[in-house]
Amino acid sequence: MMMNSYVQVIAVAAFIFILSFFLVPKRLFAQSAYYLVKGKVIDKNTSMPLAGASVFAQNTTIGEATDSSGNYSFTTTEKGPQKIEATITGYKPYEQDINLGSAPVILNISLMPHLYFEHNHKKIIFNSI
Repeated sequence: MMMNSYVQVIAVAAFIFILSFFLVPKRLFAQSAYYLVKGKVIDKNTSMPLAGASVFAQNTTIGEATDSSGNYSFTTTEKGPQKIEATITGYKPYEQDINLGSAPVILNISLMPHLYFEHNHKKIIFNSI
């Protein structure tokens, strides 16, 4: 009698285990797609690479700082339209709309120097030409 109840418990457990595969959404088991954004950030006037610039997808925590050669690369699981921003002290912020799909997005960025200071509560801006 004891063996019979043990077999019943195993049978019920196996049934629940198999049933769970049909009830759990398949997307939980699917691998997420990753979309690549990469490129280089340079000074618009000198064409020199800018190390330490932040390049990121706006309103997210996804992004990367450029390396010593100005290169960056990051992946995201967000498909479709994104706004990419690049910033570094002493340069105007840069924004670009992109559309993430199956192919990697290569976005090379040229930043314009932009310095300012305040004098008597007035902002004085120096733009390069």
